[in-house]
Amino acid sequence: MVEVAAALVAAAAVVVVIAVTLLGSPPGAVAVPISKTFMSVAYPPSLVLYPQDASAPSLEARSAERQSEGWGNIDAIYTVGMASCAQRAAIMQSVGSHMGLPLTRLEATPYSEVNLHHPPLPIVDIPAGDSVAAGQVGCAHTHVRLWRAALAANYSRVLVLEDDVFFSPQAVRHIPAVLATADAGAVAAGRPWHMILFRRTPLADTSQEQTWGEDKPLGGPLTVTVPAWATAAYALSRAGMHYLLSQVTSYNVPLDVQISRLHKPETGFTSLAACNPQVDGSACVDAVYELNREEKGECAYSGSQSGSREDGGSFPHSGGRRAVALL
Repeated sequence: MVEVAAALVAAAAVVVVIAVTLLGSPPGAVAVPISKTFMSVAYPPSLVLYPQDASAPSLEARSAERQSEGWGNIDAIYTVGMASCAQRAAIMQSVGSHMGLPLTRLEATPYSEVNLHHPPLPIVDIPAGDSVAAGQVGCAHTHVRLWRAALAANYSRVLVLEDDVFFSPQAVRHIPAVLATADAGAVAAGRPWHMILFRRTPLADTSQEQTWGEDKPLGGPLTVTVPAWATAAYALSRAGMHYLLSQVTSYNVPLDVQISRLHKPETGFTSLAACNPQVDGSACVDAVYELNREEKGECAYSGSQSGSREDGGSFPHSGGRRAVALL
């Protein structure tokens, strides 16, 4: 297993060069070197796509395979995580290399550097009695930074993965087809799609969700999602970047909750859900795999719940909707 890990680390150095031709290189986004601590980390068996022996295709061959599947139509694959989570970062980078997919890492806004009295996003309308954690504000700010960076790079579509999830080997070849299906559905509906959720916790009955597009790349249809918590694995169109940046201008509730409130017809926000076996039935392919506790290493905890806390009454305009409200 150590020999496999060493080979993946070496291959990851090459993937930075291939990234320029496959997915482009965003301004100001630099590939983060793989941590040397990965040498002692076992490669997750659930994320193996190719044989881990001499019969495995070269990195160039894997990248060519991804190109043939349509990955070249996706501008960037962002992975998001804290700088202190070296093991998670190393595993994600090596998984990307193994699958022939270059990744752009965005380091999260550290909760230890979030001053709740001088926050990176305005904190408003928090009811007295509710608390605000520095990690929650840092999480929202991280995603806002990512959306701004993608727009500044003139990207049309990006994928976003928090660094404890990655596309499953069963799904990875079909992800570009999911976005192509979303595009076809947008033409038929006469309006753009904004966001695609690859993993979600629905907050309402999904049985009556409207189908979007005709194809079923993951074994089931894309649907217009009911309100759901889902920021661990998603796609954004350029329209989606603009829309979210127009809506997420301050912190009031955790980002998952804030976005879930946009998943309603009257908002004009078109958020889609990829087929998921936990929600949609056994015919679907699991789009993503989440690292287990051991694989997450030193960061098996929730960063969004970490850091200093303040009561909502200490912020401007206290008295907003409570964070526990689903809708």
